[in-house]
Amino acid sequence: MIQHGSTDWMAEARCLATGIDYFDLECGLYPALMLCAVCPVADECLEYAVSNRITDGVWGGEWGDQLIAYIEQGGVGSTRGGGVPT
Repeated sequence: MIQHGSTDWMAEARCLATGIDYFDLECGLYPALMLCAVCPVADECLEYAVSNRITDGVWGGEWGDQLIAYIEQGGVGSTRGGGVPT
């Protein structure tokens, strides 16, 4: 798979320091989303997933159908859904 975009931002990702694979939803959606909510590179993370058509796991605080919707519309734009489920 061809990866589009720089990955330099990954060094600043909050999930990197946890030792837990937050890309895997089996680790728990709520903890992953809480971590994304305070991550300084969440926007870059989401853009990376969308530009690379990644739909598995949590990326920039989004997951599942929301990632698919961003990919289908051709990018994130100015609106973001997802967020921490209540």
